[in-house]
Amino acid sequence: MLLDRETLHELDAPHEPITKPFGVGLRLSGIAVIVFAVAAAARLARFSFSELDLDWTWIAAVTTVIVASSFAYAYLGARYGRRIARRIVGGVLAIVLLIGLYALTRYTNAT
Repeated sequence: MLLDRETLHELDAPHEPITKPFGVGLRLSGIAVIVFAVAAAARLARFSFSELDLDWTWIAAVTTVIVASSFAYAYLGARYGRRIARRIVGGVLAIVLLIGLYALTRYTNAT
């Protein structure tokens, strides 16, 4: 498996700060935006625009959360170091996931 310089540096020195947070945020979020753009194109190919209202909302919401967490990791990593940033962002995302799962089980009807 071929690793880029940034990944190798993160494995070697997890406590060092990120030197170029904007570039790291762009790189991390770029992959997610491409994946969700492909998912949106696949949904668009199967349905009309009127049937996609809810799907577009969720696609945009998930993409926004992933991009925001990528940039949050990058800028927290520039301030506090990679390992602490990973723990902070991972903890916040875990809490959001738990709240979302609770809301999903609480406010949806079981059929």
